[in-house]
Amino acid sequence: MKHHSFIVACLLGICSIASSLAATTVRYPSSVPSHLATGQPFQLVFDKAVVASSEVGKPLKPGLLSVSPDLKFSSKWIAPNVLECRPQDIIHFRASYEWKPEEGARFQDGSPFRRTPSA
Repeated sequence: MKHHSFIVACLLGICSIASSLAATTVRYPSSVPSHLATGQPFQLVFDKAVVASSEVGKPLKPGLLSVSPDLKFSSKWIAPNVLECRPQDIIHFRASYEWKPEEGARFQDGSPFRRTPSA
């Protein structure tokens, strides 16, 4: 599995994830190109647990993360710190998406998500 780590960056001009997600890693299975594609999974890997172990296998609940511009996606927690997402919308060439924690979002240990202005 290839690992692509970045904070405020654009992965091949397709996906941008804001530094406000702290030390987040985006992973793509090796059989999938390293860019967003409709129906193809990618993982957001956080540096700390975001949900309790009892939430593993369940979808992302509203009020934790927002994505801009809007993007329809299905999701499920595959570990307390790993969210697997599958875009359901058509991903346009060179589209850029910004993921941000919602106001007041916290890790399981109670520490807040870092909110850093985007570049």
